[in-house]
Amino acid sequence: MKLMDALKMAGIYTAVILGAGFASGKEILTFFINYGYKGFYGIILSGIIFSITGFCTLKIAAIKNIYTANDFFKYMLGDFSFIMETIVSIFLFIMYTTMLSATGATLKQEFNCHYICGIIFMAAACYFSYLFGTNFIAKINFFIAPILFFGIILIGLLTVFKRECFCQNQIWIKQAILYSSFNIVTGICVIIPILETLRNKNEACMGAIIGGIFTAILGIIISLAIFFNYNIATENEIPMLAITNKLSNKLHLVSLIIFLLAVFTTAVGNFFSLCEILTQKKIPIFFITLIGIIFANIEFSQLVSKIYPLLGYVGLFEIILIIFHYFTCNLNHIKQNTKKMQNTSQNNK
Repeated sequence: MKLMDALKMAGIYTAVILGAGFASGKEILTFFINYGYKGFYGIILSGIIFSITGFCTLKIAAIKNIYTANDFFKYMLGDFSFIMETIVSIFLFIMYTTMLSATGATLKQEFNCHYICGIIFMAAACYFSYLFGTNFIAKINFFIAPILFFGIILIGLLTVFKRECFCQNQIWIKQAILYSSFNIVTGICVIIPILETLRNKNEACMGAIIGGIFTAILGIIISLAIFFNYNIATENEIPMLAITNKLSNKLHLVSLIIFLLAVFTTAVGNFFSLCEILTQKKIPIFFITLIGIIFANIEFSQLVSKIYPLLGYVGLFEIILIIFHYFTCNLNHIKQNTKKMQNTSQNNK
């Protein structure tokens, strides 16, 4: 079924982007709502960037039959691809450890258990999921994506009505581009291998556009909740959990489950992509897991506010490369098809 392939890719793309920072409201607060109502424009712009870049990436991969991040970087940079591989590996590792850190922070806040317990729990979940392969990870993301989508809509809308809004006038375009950039770098490493598992590649490419739209919708809903509960959001490590805790125990429990599912989908996606790159360098999966646990002891809020923006500048370079190669790839593809049609026409005569 054609539409199903598009929806699968949309669900996986959305689930990978969401992550701990998005679902918790921390990224939304840092990159958008701290800039007042204009942050909503930033969320829409981010959704557009996600859609365009994801679509261009998958189109290139489909035309060139590229199904690994390594091959994709080689296509874009040739002999210099090792530079991008190194940078992206660092990106993936930081995003992975951020998800572990988020789990540790959540379980510590909610259940008063040691920070390391949550980190080890999520690291183990990612490790064993990786052992089941690409199809298993694709199925997990596709199953969890609708839960995240409708769950975030429910939580966001219910928390909007406790109003306590504010307004600032700051530059929002820069933040929107940075936010999209660092998410794209890791996101494409997940969706490229997934493309191989889907039958209709062209329809799957459209899934990236749908995924960008889904992300923008969810971002707006979470933003509304934080916008109208700004003081509560800024005083807590995990804003959405703090907001729902003030309203209802049941809603808070739902919010906690949604948050942990979002953490898992992003963590396992980044871990899978990281292992796919590093295992080619003969680095053991268990060693990657162990190093991740050690680095994950950095506090979640520090990672979001200080490291993410730096990653965004590097990601912007990759977005420009992807769009450039999309046009050159499509142009060459059109020329080849035109030549084939002309040859076929001449042979028929």
